[in-house]
Amino acid sequence: MRVMIPFPTLFALVIARGSMFFFFLIIAAIIAFLRYRARRGIAVGFLHPNAGAGGGGERVLWLMLQALMEFDAKHNRSKEYVLYTKRYPATDGSDETLLAIVKEQFGVVLPSQGKLRIVYLSPAWIQWTEASRYRRLTLVLHSIGSAIAVFAAVMSSGCLAPIIYDTVGIPFVYPLLSLVGIKAYAYVHYPVISTDMIQRIQSREAQFNNSSSISSSPLLSRLKLWYYRLFAAMYRGVGWFCHEVFTNSTWTNNHITQLWPRPTKVLFPPCNVTHLHSEISSLERHPWIVSVGQFRPEKDHPLQLRAFARARSEGLPKDAKLILIGGARNREDKERVENLKSLAKDLKIDDAVIFKVSIPLSELRDTVTHSSVGLHCMRDEHFGIGVVEYLAAGCVPVAHNSGGVKNDIVRSEFGFLATTEEEFSNALIKAMQLDPATSDAMRRKGFAQAAKFSDAEFSSNFTKWSSLCTKGR
Repeated sequence: MRVMIPFPTLFALVIARGSMFFFFLIIAAIIAFLRYRARRGIAVGFLHPNAGAGGGGERVLWLMLQALMEFDAKHNRSKEYVLYTKRYPATDGSDETLLAIVKEQFGVVLPSQGKLRIVYLSPAWIQWTEASRYRRLTLVLHSIGSAIAVFAAVMSSGCLAPIIYDTVGIPFVYPLLSLVGIKAYAYVHYPVISTDMIQRIQSREAQFNNSSSISSSPLLSRLKLWYYRLFAAMYRGVGWFCHEVFTNSTWTNNHITQLWPRPTKVLFPPCNVTHLHSEISSLERHPWIVSVGQFRPEKDHPLQLRAFARARSEGLPKDAKLILIGGARNREDKERVENLKSLAKDLKIDDAVIFKVSIPLSELRDTVTHSSVGLHCMRDEHFGIGVVEYLAAGCVPVAHNSGGVKNDIVRSEFGFLATTEEEFSNALIKAMQLDPATSDAMRRKGFAQAAKFSDAEFSSNFTKWSSLCTKGR
């Protein structure tokens, strides 16, 4: 039987299909235009929404820019650089104030002849790069949501670079950038997902990113394991779209090479060792245990407080102080600081714990160089810039026995590694009870280790290995 379609219905279908045709035609035209604009550019873009935050990732960003500009000046190259970031209230919206803050934070000054354009991305989009926006399925929704938000913000910024270097870790934007003809390069501080994370879900271990309500349930643990494995497959896929990959440690590199089908190279991050000299060993040392790190959950500041409280009751000098130094990036970080102060009160150590939040670089250096011990409790820290800075300042490090800290930095000749609260407590007591001759010998060995991670070493290796410098040299 032949079916007759009424003319109005047929006309509506034709119009609808025509509309879809024109819709896709417009999308194709926009993509073609963006690809044309990206190809015409001579700039190299750097994607780092939190460029003024003051952490180790930000130090990598600004030292990369400084190294490239100095390389350009040395080789008479004319190249522009674009930084995609967000505005900070503290910068009053001006480039000059942001650069002044960077100088204060890191001591980094860009060459006067360097060409840097700072593009401030739309807050309407950038707000969606915050993990706090994604209360459920955070891993996948934050990864995809932040990628879409950043892509939209960059596309609407009016400034497209043919190459964009991701120095903050938004890998799911790489396929989107590739769609419009932009090549993605990456400096990877840590894998978004790793085999270690999957193994912890499999073993049902409770941690800051695996709540006890899930780890205690066989069904929920199984579902989360499938979810992580699916996400790992997606993460492997985005690696195809990255044209240059540097990793910041042996630990990170091992995980990335398991997941990404791209050649990688370890480029240790630049560390603040400018104050590294023999006179530091003769500085007066106070009975201070210093901790330097942003107030984020993975830094495990509660473990530091508990270990310190335990050490005080088991032999730590009565005049010992724990000084927590770090940046608070947002409302959640500030709330975390207040919660830590409450925990210190509950542990009855608030009289011996000092919080220094977002302090100037000069005050940070003065505090660390007069401290005796540097404490770092983050598990599977991808590298551990703070630990290197402890060594450079003459502090004996007490750090977590995992990740880049274990593989690349701390050795028993000049530091202590621990895992549990009891081990950290014991290590703190040992470190604080070292005799002068032993502590001085450990400091000198620590100086030699720290020198391997200097700004100069980073800049030299980056310009030696990056295709941004080797091509057309």
